[in-house]
Amino acid sequence: MFEECEIDSRSPSRAMMKALDIKEFKSSRFAFEKRVDLNRNGKRERLVVGVYERQNGVRGRFVAIFEKNKLIKTLAEDGTAGFSALLIDKGQVYWYFCMQCGGHHSRRVMWNGSDYLLW
Repeated sequence: MFEECEIDSRSPSRAMMKALDIKEFKSSRFAFEKRVDLNRNGKRERLVVGVYERQNGVRGRFVAIFEKNKLIKTLAEDGTAGFSALLIDKGQVYWYFCMQCGGHHSRRVMWNGSDYLLW
């Protein structure tokens, strides 16, 4: 349902969606931004999804991780610069690329004890 997403230049972490898609998104557990203590240091990180286009034309999606409003890590995947959202399930953070596609179109964002990574 998000095949016609466009980038909102005023807020790159969000995609403009049709009214029906927005209603479905708002009623779901998905979000463009989530707060969670991934590294278990007692401080919640802020995770934000977005899209990018490099100077060489390569596009993709990213998850930016902030702590105390300081960017501490960016996880990126070249490819489609389209919809993505975050979901927290049983304490785990998942980065989804499709709301209706199930877990096979997602990556887990995790802390391995020393760094953030995608699984």
